[in-house]
Amino acid sequence: MSWLGTRNPSRYSIKLSDHFRLSIWTTRIHHLGHLYEARGDHDSAEKWYRKAAELNPNHTWRYVFLGGLLAKRGDFSGAEACHRKAIQCSSGDVLDEAYLNLGLVLRAQERYKEALACFEKALELTPDYRKAITAKSDIEKAIAYLQVEA
Repeated sequence: MSWLGTRNPSRYSIKLSDHFRLSIWTTRIHHLGHLYEARGDHDSAEKWYRKAAELNPNHTWRYVFLGGLLAKRGDFSGAEACHRKAIQCSSGDVLDEAYLNLGLVLRAQERYKEALACFEKALELTPDYRKAITAKSDIEKAIAYLQVEA
């Protein structure tokens, strides 16, 4: 008899590890941040992004989205801190994006040489990353212009 025909199907259920369950919940919480951000409720989006990062602090995506939201709101020091945390994370597949976003935040603060180093790191990780190629080219032009002006 299959587990569908038994009186105690939980006996046959797969027990998920605590880590896997935590990952599912933090992903759901993270998606609440996306939903609130899409609705324009940035305060609620920030709350949910922060909660997801608190529950799973070693995942790059959590900080990339929180940092992006903070940058949109003009909180460049907060955004910088988030992107710096993102590049220190042990899991996630968006390290190149974390470096790109950190570079964009540094560029907004007119810290051009630091921004250039971030764009170069993003390109080291993903050589054909179009946004990083464009950002690097733009920052190199800005640095050259500022050196001529000086």
